[in-house]
Amino acid sequence: MTNGIKINGVNYDWGDVTISNSMTGIDIVCTGIEYKKSQEKELIYGLGNEPIGTGNGQVKYEGSVSMHKSGLDKLNMMAKAMGAKDIMGIPGAAMNIVVTFMNMWDLQTDTLIGVCFTDISIAAKKGDKEFEISLPFIYLRQE
Repeated sequence: MTNGIKINGVNYDWGDVTISNSMTGIDIVCTGIEYKKSQEKELIYGLGNEPIGTGNGQVKYEGSVSMHKSGLDKLNMMAKAMGAKDIMGIPGAAMNIVVTFMNMWDLQTDTLIGVCFTDISIAAKKGDKEFEISLPFIYLRQE
């Protein structure tokens, strides 16, 4: 990635982000995405009270995507075309999410490999102007 000129300190904003499903190449119309990598870490002790090092445990990848109900309906139709009941039935190796950040000077792509949705929770209440849902997921790795 090149070091581009930044005007008014702006690097990336929501208008610079596109999210697509690698199975179809179709953009996922969503209102937000969050994903993270975490690893269990713990202090290791030897003689005395002070830690002498750290121990590393399991690595975990998880996130969530927010979208309107119509976006979920489209993803479920795609899942049914693959023989699954809904998006939770899509095998993990079958779905990747590609997040592209681009502005006038830079392009960065994060590919979330092996995405599996873990929950489908739909809620609506009186007075809602939009029907937005959040779909948590886990994934195998990020490239």
